[in-house]
Amino acid sequence: MRNSNLSNFVLNIIYGRVHRVFWLNELRGFWGQVINPYNDSGFTLVELLVVISILAMVTTLLFPNFMGARQRARDAQRKSDLLQIQKALELYKMDQNPPVYPTTGAFGSSLCNQCWSSNPNCTGNVYMRKFPCDPGSTVPSPYIYTRSSALTYTFSACLENAADTEKDPTTIPACSATNASYTIHEP
Repeated sequence: MRNSNLSNFVLNIIYGRVHRVFWLNELRGFWGQVINPYNDSGFTLVELLVVISILAMVTTLLFPNFMGARQRARDAQRKSDLLQIQKALELYKMDQNPPVYPTTGAFGSSLCNQCWSSNPNCTGNVYMRKFPCDPGSTVPSPYIYTRSSALTYTFSACLENAADTEKDPTTIPACSATNASYTIHEP
């Protein structure tokens, strides 16, 4: 009996020691430091709420700026389209004898995405292979052309960004909804 108690005592010491060594080896981290199994390394609810609120504030500050960037990009496209049309108008004027610009109303909505040439079906002298349309809406032709005389004209586009630095000092009546227009004249 005494021998049995002694062997159980020795076995408990050996088992406990082996178990303790095994447990410590399990808790060693990458660099060999002992990891505390009772340490909660997660985030608290307050920390998570603070991070979420900061992200929400940053998003609300930046989102309108991204929308403004889209408006500025469409306005830049409109200005570029006007300059391309201006070059095509010069080609048209050079083909006329005597040199004149097209009459007012020559650029209706039917010309959007169509070829503008001296003859039908895009034959003869091609002034524009594809006449530009409005980049931001379903309006077929946002460009307003007015010929004042045989050699003077104005070509305008309505801008979305009312704070544009290149907008007209006085907005044309057709652009009263956006309160900004951009106009070019004959060179």
